Order: sequence, then structure tokens, then C-alpha cells
Amino acid sequence: MASHRHRALRAVTDPHTPRATEDADADSESDGGAAPPLPDAAGDAGTDAGSGLPPADAQRVIETTQRLVLRLRPGQRVPELADQLPGHLRTEIGRTRFAQARLIASAFFVDEHPSARAWTAAQRSTVADWIAVLIERQGDEGLTNLETHLRA
Repeated sequence: MASHRHRALRAVTDPHTPRATEDADADSESDGGAAPPLPDAAGDAGTDAGSGLPPADAQRVIETTQRLVLRLRPGQRVPELADQLPGHLRTEIGRTRFAQARLIASAFFVDEHPSARAWTAAQRSTVADWIAVLIERQGDEGLTNLETHLRA
């Protein structure tokens, strides 16, 4: 991911940064905090539309994110109950905090992904859930690792 996304992520996830305070002030004057619309694709779903992310189908993104969150070694299978982890984390950290992480995941990853237009709404939702878990567990380092693994 581009470094501007990492700075923005840190500003949003660290409430003590000056930028986060400015963003919070701006949000209070905004139109109610509606999520930004999915940007128009600069190319087809198989190209990198300037996001810095490599094209990938939703299942590959989900499985790669799960492997990073669960810290699985190559060849290890994702446990069957792994699908329940986003719900458990939502309960553990609270709905508001999880919703914030999910909004970041949607804005900085899902909506920016060059293949997202080819994903179903359910796949986009699942990707956003898992990226939110990754953000909560590993911060922007997790997102950097995800991009690296998707490029491999």
C-alpha cells in the first residue's frame, strides 16, 4: 500500500495524533459520516488501478488474510471455526471499535482493490471483516504483510 494510506491509517487508529484530532473535527461537521462510494475503476478488474494492490480474487484475499491473522505456516489449513473470528473480535473489542476498523478496511483496502468490482457483495463484506481483524491485531504492518503476500 502506498505510504499515504499508512499515514492515514495511523492517524485514524491512533486518537492521540494531531491528524486524528483534525479528522474527528472535520467528521463532526460532515454529512453524517456516510461511507465513501466505490471509486470508478480506472481500468478493468484485472489491472492495478493505481492502488498499488495486485489483482486477486476475493477468495485468495480472504484466505491470505486469514493465514496472516492466524499466523499459519505454509501448508497449514485454516481451521473450520476461523469464520467465526470476526464475530468474536466484534464482541471482544466492542461494536463501535470493530465498525471503525471495518470502515478503515473498506475505505483503504476493499474500495481500493483493483479486483473488487468483480467480487460479490458477500465477498466484499467478508474481505472487509477479515481486513478489520487484521488491522486490529497487526495494524498497518499487517496490511503491508498482506500486500506482500498477495504479490507473491
